[in-house]
Amino acid sequence: MIRIPKGLHEGLERYAISLEPEECCALLAGKGDRVLEVVEVENISDSPATGFAMPDDELVGFYERTKKKGTELVAVFHSHPASAAEPSKTDIKYMELNPVVWLIYSGRDYTMRAFTLDGGVTECDIRVVF
Repeated sequence: MIRIPKGLHEGLERYAISLEPEECCALLAGKGDRVLEVVEVENISDSPATGFAMPDDELVGFYERTKKKGTELVAVFHSHPASAAEPSKTDIKYMELNPVVWLIYSGRDYTMRAFTLDGGVTECDIRVVF
């Protein structure tokens, strides 16, 4: 399960919609299963309509800031503007490298779902908190 404040959840949806037809991406910082901050990251993919890539300097900066704040990466967020909110084969490969919750927003279905990789892809609950 991942817990995310309502305002941050709604902000992720708006962010995803604002960048359609390209994928968006963000890193979510927090503690345990609770999201405390969303950091939108530039998508530098050569094919941004069907994939995402994050600049190394933004990743390094994110980890430095979270360490100083006493938080950590709790989730990776990205959108699938024209497909379902399900991990692609590429997503699964990167989930192995980043074993946190992965949130995916579908611009086709207007849904957000969360997944972990634990011996296979497992959907987990998103709990929107106030």
